[in-house]
Amino acid sequence: MRKRIFSFVLALLMMLSIMPIGVMAAAGTWDGTTVAEPAQEGGVYQIDTAEKLAWFAKQTQTNGNSGISAKLTADINLNNQNWLDYIIGGSGENAVKYSGTFDGDGHTISGFYLSKAFTTNSTSYLGLFGYVESGTVKNLTVDGAMTLDMAKASEAIPDCYAGGVVSYLIGGTIENVINDVEITIDNDTKSYATMPCGGVSAYASYKAVTNADSSYTIVNSMIKNCENKADITGGGYAAGICARLMDVSTAENCKNSGTIYGKTDYAGGISGRMQGGIIESCVNTGSISAEMHAGGIAGALNMVVNKTTENAGNRPGIVKHCYNSGAITVRSTKTTACSGGIAGDASGNGWYTILLSSIMENCYNAGTVTSDHDLRWVGAIAGNYSWMEVANLYYLDTSAAVSIGNPTSSRDKATAKTSEELKSAEFLALIGDAFKEDTGNVNNGYPILTWQPSSGSTEPEEPEVPVTEAYTISAGEDSQINIGEDATVTLTVTNDNETAYNAYF
Repeated sequence: MRKRIFSFVLALLMMLSIMPIGVMAAAGTWDGTTVAEPAQEGGVYQIDTAEKLAWFAKQTQTNGNSGISAKLTADINLNNQNWLDYIIGGSGENAVKYSGTFDGDGHTISGFYLSKAFTTNSTSYLGLFGYVESGTVKNLTVDGAMTLDMAKASEAIPDCYAGGVVSYLIGGTIENVINDVEITIDNDTKSYATMPCGGVSAYASYKAVTNADSSYTIVNSMIKNCENKADITGGGYAAGICARLMDVSTAENCKNSGTIYGKTDYAGGISGRMQGGIIESCVNTGSISAEMHAGGIAGALNMVVNKTTENAGNRPGIVKHCYNSGAITVRSTKTTACSGGIAGDASGNGWYTILLSSIMENCYNAGTVTSDHDLRWVGAIAGNYSWMEVANLYYLDTSAAVSIGNPTSSRDKATAKTSEELKSAEFLALIGDAFKEDTGNVNNGYPILTWQPSSGSTEPEEPEVPVTEAYTISAGEDSQINIGEDATVTLTVTNDNETAYNAYF
């Protein structure tokens, strides 16, 4: 039955009355240069225009201001003006490193545009935010485009980090963020673009904090409850969530639905390449392709060896409670190119004095896995496999011919299931408590993660209240209820001469 949503919104007004409807003039269009200082509340800048956001961004590029915080109080349109000079926290080798809290409060920054033409290699952090260290970015949607122009490049460009929202994350947090910034690489005829490009972030690693006794405390980077909807083209590394997920950094409860392409090497729905790092309860539904390593969750799932004093230690890469339903393809003619439903390359380390296995558990793949050329390593779970700890892995029997592509690897690491079996209650019990039944058919009937909405909507499901039931709303409270199409609504208001009850439907 079709529903109408009635939202009863409480606002503090002087009295109950019928007020004439005012007409607000459209906000001015940002010219790319004008700035305006925003007001503060509790030491937090309140931002509701592009001019105020630009002012805030410029402040964060100055030493002493890296820790200032802001909150969006309205949606903002940046009018497709080049953001290159306004990157929050700075963009070059001397970036200030943003360490404040930026709360989007559920708002959207649209019309974001960033373009850079490269000549020679130098460190650059490109995104709405550049270098973020110990800072937090949350509750935000960013919509726009980023273009990396290689027409005049005279050498490889590995030291640029391009992220739709955050470029470079060190010991920081990105939470409840949606990226809809498309990243493209233009005029790269010589394949000089080898930089990592990620929808939410290009790079994430830890921060080592020195203690009084000269020991170190490791502060993890966390990317949580984030989604990439945009198409991402990367150089050496490309991903929807984080192109390079390092050490003890974690991506949790994240989703990619964008098309991801790694021009020279790695591409994955969640991470292009993991060197250490943890991916937990994540999903990819987008198409993934790469020259050498393509994976639904990670292009490569590897361990990392840390040899310095102030480090996070030797760490395995870990992927658990994840699924892929996107199409995965590797393009290179090289015989070691690999594609996998969960990871293109899945490997730990068994050489020298370090024996460390990476981990993959409680995952399944329902997407097709292919190669543009014969004799590539193509597997429903992984293209290449070595020094891994695995458990509870499954795949759709039509997704690929074998679970592991490399013919020298053991291929009994996962179990093939028919489409009917993947949709069964028995399989749901096998795959674990991180999954639930796909009652809304958002994943073709295959299990989805417990945090995912059961319908196509990303909005929380609201309770349906019978029309015969009284529903009380207190002053200072917002509430929303669903009511049947032909219902009659009676709104009774107790007048306290201070509160107005406005019904919107």
